[in-house]
Amino acid sequence: MNKTLKTILIIINILILFVAGYWIYTKKNDPEPIAVFLAQIATLFMLFFENSITRKFEAGNLLDSELDIENKDDVKMKDITKSKVKVK
Repeated sequence: MNKTLKTILIIINILILFVAGYWIYTKKNDPEPIAVFLAQIATLFMLFFENSITRKFEAGNLLDSELDIENKDDVKMKDITKSKVKVK
């Protein structure tokens, strides 16, 4: 993700987190601000650990690869070898 966009999203999420915290403080028995607060914490967690999370789902080091692209799309793959990949 672009660093500038990620920074903007983190700032927005922190602002919403503070608003949700104030909302929890003013309406103590309402479950909606608690849900917003927890969602913002989860979103911030994902933004802070995005690189380590996406690395676990990347395809890495595929041996003996062939890459066939029919519609001339840009494809970025790292260390592709000994596999057949066909993009339609």
